[in-house]
Amino acid sequence: MTEVDGIPVEWETFREEEVDLSAKVALEALNPALWQNPALQDPVTIAELLDEGDALLQEFRSGNEQLLERLCTPDNLRSLVEHATQPQSQGVPEERLRHRSHTAAELLAMCGQGSAKDDQWKLRLLNLFIESDNSLLDFLWGFLLDIPVDPSLSSWNVLAGYFCNVVMALLHHFPSEVASYLRTRGDAVFSNFIFFLGTRCIAELFVTLICLTDVEGGPLFPAEGLMIRLVQQFSGSRPDGDDANENLALVINTLLCQACFTP
Repeated sequence: MTEVDGIPVEWETFREEEVDLSAKVALEALNPALWQNPALQDPVTIAELLDEGDALLQEFRSGNEQLLERLCTPDNLRSLVEHATQPQSQGVPEERLRHRSHTAAELLAMCGQGSAKDDQWKLRLLNLFIESDNSLLDFLWGFLLDIPVDPSLSSWNVLAGYFCNVVMALLHHFPSEVASYLRTRGDAVFSNFIFFLGTRCIAELFVTLICLTDVEGGPLFPAEGLMIRLVQQFSGSRPDGDDANENLALVINTLLCQACFTP
């Protein structure tokens, strides 16, 4: 645990140089375990694969078919989401937990807006969210909608950033599907975004969803009465956040811009 001005800080954004490199195993040595029959021998766990960090990410970028086959299952995708968005306590060093969380988030967000057209095979991971019976989307969005959290912890801001990056990757490729799913979650979506509006990345994701108008079923948040509802809910109970008022201004400015340019 690090300290800032004498105050303990639970988590910081992961830095590669902090990793205990002695705990890493060469990815080449893990390759056979990516496809071995679990009935014959326990395969390498997702957590152990995530310990590989940049080596694992490079293998994924290069299209390692064994790695893709290993990762692209509902259970393993769920494990990646868990590492990327939920605090871990597995009796291992904190640095390694942060390293695993960072690597899982990078894997899940790698198919975002900057991915090249010839890298479409990377979508196999994201496709699982859409192809499932919403259970994987439930698990991902549980970070914001279901799981009790303490935004005062430094780990919250790090995990919130990872969560938002994964959602942005999904929105880039599947905006209508994500909007359709969020409609099924009802009023909790709007309420929880307002509740956590003090976190900048959550506010920016909220703005992205507000601007999501050209999707099947129409805008996720209909404009009528939205400004009044926004101000009313913002006045209620929510975690403290240094940027809450600034983030509220960002959302209001977005709504005003939409009103000005909507025919």
